[in-house]
Amino acid sequence: MNTIPSILKSAALIHDLGNPPFGHIGESIISDWFKNNIKNIYIKKTIDSGFLKINDTNSNSSTANYNPIEKFLDPQLKHDLLSFEGNAQLLRILSRLSSKKSEGCSAALIGACMKYTRPSYPLPTKTNKNLIENKKLGYFFSERYLVSSLQTITGSGTSRNPLAFLLEAADDISYVTSDIEDAIKKGLVDFSSDIYGWIKTQIPMLSGAELAFFSNIYTAISSKPPLSKEKQIKNFISVSKNEMIDACVDVFLKNEINILNGNFSVELLEKSVAQKLVEHLRKLLEKKVYLCREIASQKAMVFKILNTLLDAYVPASFLCAKTSSTKKDTKSQVICELFSENYKKHCIERINKINSSNVLTKRDKMGYKIYACMQLAIDEISGMTDLYAYHMYDIINATKKPV
Repeated sequence: MNTIPSILKSAALIHDLGNPPFGHIGESIISDWFKNNIKNIYIKKTIDSGFLKINDTNSNSSTANYNPIEKFLDPQLKHDLLSFEGNAQLLRILSRLSSKKSEGCSAALIGACMKYTRPSYPLPTKTNKNLIENKKLGYFFSERYLVSSLQTITGSGTSRNPLAFLLEAADDISYVTSDIEDAIKKGLVDFSSDIYGWIKTQIPMLSGAELAFFSNIYTAISSKPPLSKEKQIKNFISVSKNEMIDACVDVFLKNEINILNGNFSVELLEKSVAQKLVEHLRKLLEKKVYLCREIASQKAMVFKILNTLLDAYVPASFLCAKTSSTKKDTKSQVICELFSENYKKHCIERINKINSSNVLTKRDKMGYKIYACMQLAIDEISGMTDLYAYHMYDIINATKKPV
């Protein structure tokens, strides 16, 4: 029984490794960059020339010697690029991009980190799109064999690993409570009216376990003599977090058989007595925090930073496909030299394997090599911290000396 807590502790430590700089907005920007540009990206007749161009549709630049990359990308490959997801990127890091080849990462550990289990294509149908495991893509085409092996070893099949429910609940509880605490401290959310007052109005309308849940929190923040505001806030965060944890444990235990059989497809929090409070806190964050002036200003900078990096890194990634060792002092070559040696080595190995294949058609080889190069650019950018992304943006724009 000690194995499961160890797996979950490890999963909690590594589950965000695949997230790009700036979190979820970074995921959206990467996906949107490809959605906005993929139709206008062209490559020379042979990818081994290493030359790619992003055609400006407002200009008269010729594409006579180029082919649109869409001509070579199967729907699966294309949708991978259009739907970047940090959880899927985590599988790449653990299985391919780590220089130690995921030493110490068991199938159970990786499976616990897989919040979603579908590929990017085909898209979910009307009947299964609302299943929690289909909410987002769970893995890229490049990791399809790994996922198939994981599903066989763990016995989860295409259903979500039971431990993923617990990891997701812990993640959601941590984020919603820490975000609301920060929002209160910054004065964006008023604790007295937005939370304390709201809880007070809910209690008369509740009953049973839900009433007990809210009453425990209300008691902790309304003790007599009156608590200081700081103590109220501290008690609210601490007690509500513990109550949410207990509520999720209760749902898991009551639905354990269905969860183990793959017949449960709802967030634990959503099914728990904590659902109403969590929904209220999330609405407060969306309304008062995520698009407040300070955050909006930061997000405006993030759009510029990541789009600039993608504009530079995608063309540079195609230099890895060159068969010639000749290097030219160009912007793309310089950017390519800044790439991780491990990432470049992995990309080159993939390209060499594709070139040596006796099964793939010429068109498929071209598509797979384009996909490999695009993934190299994404690997580089998604592996950056926020500060390093800022740093590279300054370097590319010549506003900062390299260190």
